[in-house]
Amino acid sequence: MKVDKVLEGDYAVIDVRSPGEYRKGSIPGAINIPLFDDEERTLIGTLYKKEGSGEAKKRGIEVVSGKLADIYRQVEAVEQGGKEVVVFCARGGMRSGSLVQLLSSLGHRVHQLEGGYKAYRRYVLENLDVLVGSKKVVVIHGNTGTGKTELLRMLQHKGFPVVDLEHMANSRGSIFGTVGLGEPRQQKDFEALLFNRLKEIDKDYIVVESESPRVGRVYLPNRLVEGMKAGVHILVECSLDKRIRRIVDEYIGIIPQDDVLEEIRDSIIRLRGELGSKKTDTLLELLQLGNYEEIVRILLKEHYDPKYDHSEKRYDFSLRLRSDDLEQCAEAIEEFLGELEGRQR
Repeated sequence: MKVDKVLEGDYAVIDVRSPGEYRKGSIPGAINIPLFDDEERTLIGTLYKKEGSGEAKKRGIEVVSGKLADIYRQVEAVEQGGKEVVVFCARGGMRSGSLVQLLSSLGHRVHQLEGGYKAYRRYVLENLDVLVGSKKVVVIHGNTGTGKTELLRMLQHKGFPVVDLEHMANSRGSIFGTVGLGEPRQQKDFEALLFNRLKEIDKDYIVVESESPRVGRVYLPNRLVEGMKAGVHILVECSLDKRIRRIVDEYIGIIPQDDVLEEIRDSIIRLRGELGSKKTDTLLELLQLGNYEEIVRILLKEHYDPKYDHSEKRYDFSLRLRSDDLEQCAEAIEEFLGELEGRQR
């Protein structure tokens, strides 16, 4: 089955590659049922190079034969969702092909993805720029804590074509960006999620938050970066005290956890070169005391705001709003977007 047909349909997708391959990137929503673990895959790959495909196949059969009952149970569990199943491996070769043949012989409706994950990646990369280029970009700007992410979520909930880049990257896009979030997203998975979201949007514009070309570990497509620069720009502003309160509220539920405190401590230490030893030590002392409001105040005034103010001078804003009241701010943006849609018809 070709990639476009899989993406247009409603299938349960199974990735039979090793856990390591799966972690580096997969089709969004795919369930990992590996035929080989990472060590077994390495061993079989080495056999293939040194002794040829025959020996590698024999070893592969030996490894998989002991797992077939468990693999079969996992596939059956996926099928209980009522969807037809599509199986893929790296290139649409032996791993996925063998499992599809076995399951088909047992009466299951199972398909193999032609070309495997490699074909899927090629399809995404070939079409991502086209999708990005077809959309005008509305960019919401504002200093840290002005509520940009909350505004995006409110707008998306009301049906506007929002693309939440930070959510896709699993990073807030700053030195504290992954605190409490776990591992940031890999580039391949980010691009897949972005592709899926753009494919869902039937309007000729998208709404994003202002970002640098890199968010966490991932890089935005060049065409999106260019579209953001040339797009429609909205600036939201907010009082310092309100911004501090919002940031503290966002982190307060996770701060008591020891691992989160360690993440914050590490992030502060990484700022030593920029803030200097004295200020960094002050922040570490405040962290020890639990004075989170003062930590945020210092970071906003000494780190975030100066950087942001410098970068935002290049834009002409079509709309300037106060975001102390997020509901009112969202309503004003809704009205603006409605007028924008009307002009584009």
